[in-house]
Amino acid sequence: MNILWLIGAILLLAVLQTFLFCFFGFKRVKYHRAFDRRCVYEGESVVMREVISNRKILPVPWLRVEARMDSNLRFGSMENLEVTGDLHHASLFSLGGYSQIRRSHYVQCLERGYYPLASVSLTTGDLFGLWSVSKSEQVDSSLIVYPAPLDPSEMEIPSRKWQGDVVLHRWIQPDPYLVNGIRAYTYGDSPRDVHWAATARTGELQVKTHDYTASPKLLCLFNVQRDETQWGVQTKEAQKPMEYGLRQLSTLAHEAVSMGLEVGLYTNGYLTGYDEKDQDAYVMLPEAGQMGLDRLLERLARLDLSHSRISFHSYMDWIISHEQPTGMDIVLFSAYDSDRLRERMRTLEQMGNSVTLWPMTREGGSHAA
Repeated sequence: MNILWLIGAILLLAVLQTFLFCFFGFKRVKYHRAFDRRCVYEGESVVMREVISNRKILPVPWLRVEARMDSNLRFGSMENLEVTGDLHHASLFSLGGYSQIRRSHYVQCLERGYYPLASVSLTTGDLFGLWSVSKSEQVDSSLIVYPAPLDPSEMEIPSRKWQGDVVLHRWIQPDPYLVNGIRAYTYGDSPRDVHWAATARTGELQVKTHDYTASPKLLCLFNVQRDETQWGVQTKEAQKPMEYGLRQLSTLAHEAVSMGLEVGLYTNGYLTGYDEKDQDAYVMLPEAGQMGLDRLLERLARLDLSHSRISFHSYMDWIISHEQPTGMDIVLFSAYDSDRLRERMRTLEQMGNSVTLWPMTREGGSHAA
């Protein structure tokens, strides 16, 4: 009889502890996960910090935290960590009453991209693991990995005509602040250019002449099609020239911004995380400074190279008819050249732009044309 009472007591305690830990396990338990930096370059490492707290007297015997993680985020340490199938990251915790645990994981970012971490799955249960309960927790944490710029010596910039204060005799209007000489007045000269001291000295009307400066605005057009007829989903292998092109564009943008130029971006590809109907997301007019550079690099990080929204020549038609750019240095990053592209390049030049085609080879190199 005593054995029966003992068995009954054990069963009662088992049921009671199951009820307590399963019903109250998540009460006043908070989980937080975040990266120490929101934006990094590919190849760099970030720290992912986890904080779990239990604000009640009842302990949590075990708590499993699972989240879907991209295989391009590689964890440096596997202590108290499990990664299955290169897709799921799991941590295991045990908390006493009124306690908190902090953990840090070093994560290497292997490829550029946008990596959202919207939610995690939490699972807890009784002491013996016989019963468990789960719930989803919103963490709203994301990581943006920029394409790594190349060493400028690795790529030949088509021309140094984007250096804002380098004197170039081009189509750009003369700079009123750069005076390079004096000449006799001719019909059509602006009265503002009259040099009164030289006029008084020579007895004839003299005007100032000006040097020409490069355009302070650089507009990059990036084509995600590997050839003019390509429309379906592209393989990773087919995307390699465009991936290298993104690194080239990143390098060019860094160079231009360092010179004080404004840089903009148009692309016919999709941006991960943006509504394709949101034209403001896909049209970035030239901006200057670090803030403008960060906005451009974020778009390069989000760019999906697997397929396009619209053919590139049709997209150029839209830019010509709706955006009507003028007075800009335009660089076309494209894996192919064609008569259609050349025709539209001539149209952009007739609108008062300087246009350069930057073809990308399938081997990942490029040359300017």
